[in-house]
Amino acid sequence: MQVGYAQKTAAERKIALDFNDFCADISDSTYRLGLQLGGKIKEGMGTREMKGIKPLSKQILSYLDKQAVLLKNKKIPLEMEILRTMMLTYISVEKEFLATFDDFENLPKGFSDEAFTLKYNKLMSHSQKEADVLADFNKVAEACGIVFGYKIRDDENDD
Repeated sequence: MQVGYAQKTAAERKIALDFNDFCADISDSTYRLGLQLGGKIKEGMGTREMKGIKPLSKQILSYLDKQAVLLKNKKIPLEMEILRTMMLTYISVEKEFLATFDDFENLPKGFSDEAFTLKYNKLMSHSQKEADVLADFNKVAEACGIVFGYKIRDDENDD
């Protein structure tokens, strides 16, 4: 049995796809900035001194706050509201995640492996929460794509 949906206009499809792309840009940009934070932690492991994490974290937090405001103000079709809600949840989880990165900078110079491991385990716990929220977001984005007649691209398989 095939489920049918009301035919969407080209304008509705474009608005929905643009909103989906806007949300994807938020997660992609946050991921790239997060890689920079990870680099700071790796660098700190080598020198046994964590520094430069909080300023980068504040930059990411500022970015997320600005994107949340833009996200809340976007005019979108009612069927896309769940996607907006999912992205706002993602932003909230990212902000919590940033606090675990900041915690690394509180390690004293010459910190022990044990002290690092405690912070790292906390980070990994939040990392899983982030992954779960993003997976849920992606499922909702795919469902919205079906409703509006567009396909979510799979960056891993794009050539």
